[in-house]
Amino acid sequence: MAHVTFKQCLIIASLSLPTSFVMEHLNITMSKSVDHRIFWLSQESVQKNDYIVFNLSNALLEKPPVKITKKIVCISGEYLKIEHNKVFCNNSFLGVQKHYTHDGRTLPLFKFNGKIPADNLFVMGTHKDSFDSRYWGFVDLNQTQIQKAVALL
Repeated sequence: MAHVTFKQCLIIASLSLPTSFVMEHLNITMSKSVDHRIFWLSQESVQKNDYIVFNLSNALLEKPPVKITKKIVCISGEYLKIEHNKVFCNNSFLGVQKHYTHDGRTLPLFKFNGKIPADNLFVMGTHKDSFDSRYWGFVDLNQTQIQKAVALL
Protein backbone atom coordinates (compact mmCIF):
# COMPACT_ATOMS: atom_id res chain seq x y z
CA MET A 1 0.00 0.00 0.00
CA ALA A 2 1.33 3.46 -0.90
CA HIS A 3 2.27 5.86 1.89
CA VAL A 4 0.29 9.14 1.86
CA THR A 5 2.01 12.22 3.29
CA PHE A 6 0.39 14.91 5.41
CA LYS A 7 0.74 17.37 2.53
CA GLN A 8 -1.02 15.01 0.14
CA CYS A 9 -3.85 14.55 2.67
CA LEU A 10 -4.18 18.32 3.01
CA ILE A 11 -4.38 18.75 -0.77
CA ILE A 12 -6.97 15.99 -1.10
CA ALA A 13 -9.02 17.39 1.79
CA SER A 14 -8.91 20.90 0.31
CA LEU A 15 -10.50 19.59 -2.90
CA SER A 16 -13.67 18.76 -0.96
CA LEU A 17 -13.93 22.24 0.60
CA PRO A 18 -15.93 25.12 -0.89
CA THR A 19 -13.96 26.92 -3.62
CA SER A 20 -14.11 30.30 -1.86
CA PHE A 21 -12.56 28.83 1.30
CA VAL A 22 -9.77 27.17 -0.66
CA MET A 23 -9.01 30.34 -2.65
CA GLU A 24 -8.77 32.40 0.57
CA HIS A 25 -6.19 30.01 1.99
CA LEU A 26 -4.22 28.90 -1.04
CA ASN A 27 -1.24 30.94 -2.19
CA ILE A 28 0.61 30.13 -5.40
CA THR A 29 3.89 31.93 -5.90
CA MET A 30 5.42 32.23 -9.34
CA SER A 31 8.68 33.66 -8.01
CA LYS A 32 11.79 31.52 -7.87
CA SER A 33 12.67 33.37 -4.68
CA VAL A 34 11.59 30.43 -2.52
CA ASP A 35 11.87 26.65 -2.92
CA HIS A 36 8.12 25.98 -2.88
CA ARG A 37 5.30 27.16 -5.15
CA ILE A 38 2.05 26.28 -3.36
CA PHE A 39 1.30 27.32 0.23
CA TRP A 40 -1.66 26.98 2.60
CA LEU A 41 -2.23 30.27 4.48
CA SER A 42 -3.27 30.44 8.11
CA GLN A 43 -3.64 32.99 10.89
CA GLU A 44 -1.45 30.94 13.25
CA SER A 45 1.40 32.71 15.02
CA VAL A 46 4.72 32.51 13.25
CA GLN A 47 8.17 31.49 14.38
CA LYS A 48 11.67 31.17 13.01
CA ASN A 49 11.95 29.07 9.83
CA ASP A 50 8.27 29.53 8.96
CA TYR A 51 7.29 30.94 5.60
CA ILE A 52 5.12 34.04 5.62
CA VAL A 53 3.10 35.93 3.02
CA PHE A 54 2.67 39.71 3.20
CA ASN A 55 2.37 42.81 1.02
CA LEU A 56 5.50 44.81 0.28
CA SER A 57 5.76 48.28 -1.23
CA ASN A 58 9.15 49.21 -2.62
CA ALA A 59 10.35 51.43 -5.47
CA LEU A 60 12.16 48.48 -7.10
CA LEU A 61 8.94 46.50 -7.43
CA GLU A 62 6.96 46.87 -10.65
CA LYS A 63 3.49 47.38 -9.16
CA PRO A 64 3.65 47.95 -5.40
CA PRO A 65 2.31 46.67 -3.16
CA VAL A 66 3.21 43.12 -4.12
CA LYS A 67 2.21 39.97 -2.22
CA ILE A 68 5.44 38.13 -1.46
CA THR A 69 6.48 34.93 0.26
CA LYS A 70 9.64 34.74 2.36
CA LYS A 71 11.16 32.58 5.10
CA ILE A 72 11.75 33.91 8.62
CA VAL A 73 15.49 33.52 9.23
CA CYS A 74 16.14 35.76 12.26
CA ILE A 75 13.69 36.95 14.92
CA SER A 76 13.25 39.50 17.71
CA GLY A 77 15.92 39.14 20.36
CA GLU A 78 18.43 37.42 18.07
CA TYR A 79 21.60 39.13 16.90
CA LEU A 80 21.75 40.19 13.29
CA LYS A 81 25.07 41.29 11.88
CA ILE A 82 25.73 42.55 8.37
CA GLU A 83 29.43 42.91 7.79
CA HIS A 84 31.17 43.33 4.42
CA ASN A 85 27.83 42.45 2.76
CA LYS A 86 27.68 39.10 4.59
CA VAL A 87 24.59 38.48 6.73
CA PHE A 88 24.68 36.52 10.00
CA CYS A 89 22.05 35.61 12.61
CA ASN A 90 23.58 34.64 15.96
CA ASN A 91 26.88 34.18 14.08
CA SER A 92 25.33 31.71 11.60
CA PHE A 93 25.89 32.71 7.99
CA LEU A 94 22.65 33.44 6.10
CA GLY A 95 23.84 34.86 2.78
CA VAL A 96 25.36 37.85 1.04
CA GLN A 97 24.00 41.16 -0.15
CA LYS A 98 24.40 41.92 -3.83
CA HIS A 99 24.96 45.44 -5.13
CA TYR A 100 22.88 45.11 -8.30
CA THR A 101 19.71 43.42 -9.52
CA HIS A 102 19.95 40.87 -12.34
CA ASP A 103 19.04 43.70 -14.76
CA GLY A 104 21.70 46.12 -13.44
CA ARG A 105 19.68 48.36 -11.08
CA THR A 106 21.44 49.38 -7.87
CA LEU A 107 20.12 47.63 -4.77
CA PRO A 108 19.77 49.47 -1.46
CA LEU A 109 21.77 47.58 1.17
CA PHE A 110 20.20 47.22 4.62
CA LYS A 111 22.71 47.94 7.37
CA PHE A 112 22.34 46.57 10.88
CA ASN A 113 24.46 45.18 13.68
CA GLY A 114 22.72 44.28 16.91
CA LYS A 115 19.74 42.70 18.61
CA ILE A 116 16.62 42.61 16.44
CA PRO A 117 13.96 44.86 18.03
CA ALA A 118 10.76 43.43 19.51
CA ASP A 119 8.07 42.42 17.00
CA ASN A 120 10.45 42.49 14.03
CA LEU A 121 11.50 39.73 11.65
CA PHE A 122 14.35 39.39 9.19
CA VAL A 123 13.16 37.38 6.20
CA MET A 124 14.85 35.95 3.14
CA GLY A 125 14.05 33.91 0.11
CA THR A 126 15.79 30.58 -0.31
CA HIS A 127 17.26 31.64 -3.68
CA LYS A 128 20.53 33.59 -3.58
CA ASP A 129 19.04 36.36 -5.77
CA SER A 130 15.90 36.87 -3.67
CA PHE A 131 14.79 40.46 -3.04
CA ASP A 132 14.34 40.36 0.72
CA SER A 133 15.27 41.88 4.10
CA ARG A 134 18.89 42.16 2.99
CA TYR A 135 17.73 45.14 0.95
CA TRP A 136 14.64 46.62 2.64
CA GLY A 137 15.09 45.64 6.29
CA PHE A 138 12.80 44.20 8.93
CA VAL A 139 9.18 43.12 8.68
CA ASP A 140 7.39 44.88 11.56
CA LEU A 141 4.67 42.64 12.97
CA ASN A 142 2.77 45.71 14.24
CA GLN A 143 2.62 47.40 10.82
CA THR A 144 2.47 44.51 8.39
CA GLN A 145 -0.35 42.02 8.08
CA ILE A 146 1.28 38.65 7.64
CA GLN A 147 0.00 35.13 7.23
CA LYS A 148 1.80 31.93 8.03
CA ALA A 149 2.38 29.96 4.83
CA VAL A 150 2.70 26.18 5.08
CA ALA A 151 4.50 24.78 2.03
CA LEU A 152 2.49 22.15 0.15
CA LEU A 153 4.47 21.77 -3.07
